[in-house]
Amino acid sequence: MTVSEPKLNMPGVDITIPFPTLAADVDLEAAGERHFTWLRRHRLLEDDSRKAGFNAMGIPHMVSVSYPTAKDADFDLQLDLTGWAAFYDDSFEGEKDPARAARASREIMALTQADTDRCRTPTHPLTAAWADVWGRVLEGHSPAWRARVTANMRMWLSAFVSEARCRAEDVYLNPAEYLYLRSESVGRGPWLDSIEVVDHFEVPEVVYHTIQFQTLRDCMGINCGIVNDLFSLPMDEARGWKANLISILQHTQNLTRDEAIEQTLRIYYADLERYARTKEILFDTTAAFDLTPQEQDDVRRYVTGVEHVMSGSLAWSETAGRYRTEDFGEDHNPHYLAPDAIAKT
Repeated sequence: MTVSEPKLNMPGVDITIPFPTLAADVDLEAAGERHFTWLRRHRLLEDDSRKAGFNAMGIPHMVSVSYPTAKDADFDLQLDLTGWAAFYDDSFEGEKDPARAARASREIMALTQADTDRCRTPTHPLTAAWADVWGRVLEGHSPAWRARVTANMRMWLSAFVSEARCRAEDVYLNPAEYLYLRSESVGRGPWLDSIEVVDHFEVPEVVYHTIQFQTLRDCMGINCGIVNDLFSLPMDEARGWKANLISILQHTQNLTRDEAIEQTLRIYYADLERYARTKEILFDTTAAFDLTPQEQDDVRRYVTGVEHVMSGSLAWSETAGRYRTEDFGEDHNPHYLAPDAIAKT
C-alpha cells in the first residue's frame, strides 16, 4: 500500500522525492519481537530496559518502507541485518582512533567471505551475530553474486575506518571527498544488494558493471547520505561533529547555516535529476545486450528497488528516534547502547 510522499519537517526547508512510499504487508510489532529475540540470542541487547531506546529507532518501519516486497523470513533477514548495522555503526560512532577501528573491524571483515566455509569462530557478540546474518545473506546465490556482494560489504565496513581517521584529524573534508565517503558509509552496498536478497534474483553481471547502472547506485548513496545529514544536523551540531555536509559547506564555502542548507538541497535535487537521466539511458543501453525477458524484468525490479530504498530512507527519517537528540545520552551515544556493547580490541 502507499503510505505517503515523505517530506522533511524542518522549518523553511522543503524536501521531497518523486517516488511513492510503499509498506510491506507485515505485522511490524511481531517482526520487531522476533528481531529483539535475535538480538538477545546474540547478546547484543540483553538488558530489557534498553529495549525501548532501541525500538525508538523504528527499524521495522525502516525495513518495511525500504523493502515493501519483503515478507516472512526475507523480511526478518533484512531486519536482522539492519539492526546489526545500527549496533555496528553506533559502536564506532565516536571512535577517533583509525587503528583501533581497523582492528575492531578486522574480525568482521575476515568473516565476510564469499565462501562461508572459510568463516572463523567469532569472539565478540557483534561478530557472532554477523556470522549468522552474513551466512543467510549469501544463501542460495551464485558464486559471481557472492563475490561482488562481498566486495561491496567490505567496502562499507572499511568506510568506518576512514570516518574514524577523519574524526582523529578533526578537519573538514572538501564536499566532493565527503560525499564519496558518505555514500559508502551510509550503506550503499548492503542496502542495494539487499534488493536482490529479499526478492531472490540477481541482476545480470553484464548490466551490473555498466557505467549507467553504477551511476544509479552512486545516486542512491548521495541521496540517502544527504537525507541523513539533514535530519541529523541538530544532533551533529550538538556533538560538535564536522562530518555533516551542511557543516562542511558552511566552513569550506563561508556560508551561513541557512545558505548551506539551501546548497545541500540544490545538490540533492541535482542528484535526483542525474538519477532520472541515467535511468533512461540505462534502459536504452541494456537493449544492446540481448537480455532474456527474465533478465530484463530483473533489471527493472532492481531499479524499482533502488527507488523504494531512497523513498523509504526519507519516510523513515521523518519519524525515527535515530535523529532526535532526546533519544541520546549526555555522551551523545544512543540510550539503547550499553557500554559493553562497544567493540573492544
